[in-house]
Amino acid sequence: MRLRAAVLLLLGAGAAAAAAAPAGAQTVTPPCPRAVDFAQAEFPPNPVIDNTWLPLRPGTRLTLEGRANRGGGPLPHTVSFTTTDITKVINGVNTLVVWDVDINEGELAETELAFFAQDTNGNVWNLGEYPEEYDGGDFVGAPSTWISGLDDAEGGIHMVAQPSVGQTWLQGWVPSIEFLDCARVFTIRHEVCVPFKCYSPYLRTNERSPLDPAGGIQTKYHAKGVGIVQVGAVDDPEGETLVLTDVAQLGPQAMMDARVAAMALDERGYFTSNVYARTARAQLPPGVVLPPRNAGGQLGGSGSAAPGGTSSEPRSRKRSRKYTAKVDHPLVPLTTVRHTVFTGFEGDTRTRVVSRVLKKTRRVAGVRVAIVDVREFEDGELVEHTRDYYAQDRKGRVWYFGETVDDIENGKVVGHEGQWFAGKNGAKPGLFMPAKPKVGKVFEQERAPGVAEDRSKVVAVGLEVATAAGQFDKCIKTRDFAPLDKTTEFKFYCAGVGLVREKPADGRLDLVRYR
Repeated sequence: MRLRAAVLLLLGAGAAAAAAAPAGAQTVTPPCPRAVDFAQAEFPPNPVIDNTWLPLRPGTRLTLEGRANRGGGPLPHTVSFTTTDITKVINGVNTLVVWDVDINEGELAETELAFFAQDTNGNVWNLGEYPEEYDGGDFVGAPSTWISGLDDAEGGIHMVAQPSVGQTWLQGWVPSIEFLDCARVFTIRHEVCVPFKCYSPYLRTNERSPLDPAGGIQTKYHAKGVGIVQVGAVDDPEGETLVLTDVAQLGPQAMMDARVAAMALDERGYFTSNVYARTARAQLPPGVVLPPRNAGGQLGGSGSAAPGGTSSEPRSRKRSRKYTAKVDHPLVPLTTVRHTVFTGFEGDTRTRVVSRVLKKTRRVAGVRVAIVDVREFEDGELVEHTRDYYAQDRKGRVWYFGETVDDIENGKVVGHEGQWFAGKNGAKPGLFMPAKPKVGKVFEQERAPGVAEDRSKVVAVGLEVATAAGQFDKCIKTRDFAPLDKTTEFKFYCAGVGLVREKPADGRLDLVRYR
């Protein structure tokens, strides 16, 4: 369960690791050691998780709230973790379903299902996650979904059976979403106090991602017999710490509400994620029947537990979101910056990219969109001509509705690789730029299954960037990853100008002119 909105990882610090590689995949040595090898035969048919440092008892809900590291005052951030009695088979193992909800500043930021199991030696494994992400309360995708045994995802150990100080192990590894986590037992000490109560003893782990060394180290405090009671970061005075404020054993109605919410998420996953669509359905305990659906098609229950939405699709899909072709986001100012020229190199190839915002618009998936005409030249020869389609919603977010692509050789169109349109062949609009990008924010820019599936993560804000076109401030840096061809590049967007630099693995393109 990665708390992406807060750049914190709680119960599932990420999660994909020491499991067997998917069929056909090459065995690759991870950068931190696997504690043990994954083996389906080492798990019981019915999941029971009673690890001393991470017990997951069905019907238990832990609630943590944010506290400012400087001053200790409360912050409007609450995260709840509910262990349900629902099970789901992942990679041949019957797992227990944990449902979590992240509410930040009064709005839903994320709701997630995570799948845990304990092997016969007492190690607690996380074998998958389905995290729905929300921006301003609206569903924007589930780009970080992973399931052990599917594609390149490996399930990993979240807490070893008998941890010792200095012990290090691999917690998670999913190359397709650039996720890698390593844990180390930092200390086992006498007492830790949080608002709910004081606990003794406690175990602290330090967790880091070798793929993101600038991301720092996250700290987790585990209380014996309870689980995680505090989450923070090393040397982050301006950040926050999550602290346990409540441990509750759910009554019959609250437990039913949790089942309703978890089963609705499970059902939505088949519509939202191509990875999740390949999993077995979650299963209720024998004899348990959910209330009938209400008039709106939503699963029954009191409604207090579920974050919203119907059983078949996230809430925002049935909400008529208003878009405009007038895109004036500070980092994507298509209304004021109408023409750009980039030059640079990719490998040994001299590259020039010229773009202009057309005066005309068109409709894609019923939405009026702005059109950006882009021409790419390699060593002076036109090799690609695209038209990209953008719209902005009423909350200031910029959405990407697809692109027309012409691949060109010797002056002739020879293909249309990567062409897609929202509303066609299962493609949906991608979130191109959040209204207020924050470090750690992950979003799907392209949502065309099997054609274009690019994801972006904000890795820095408040930067200054200089190119031949000028000196720019109030810039952000993103890391863009294309899972279909396994490539990564960095992009820099600056207020009032937009994109000013691209850094693929083997080159760099800089903005040299704009108007």
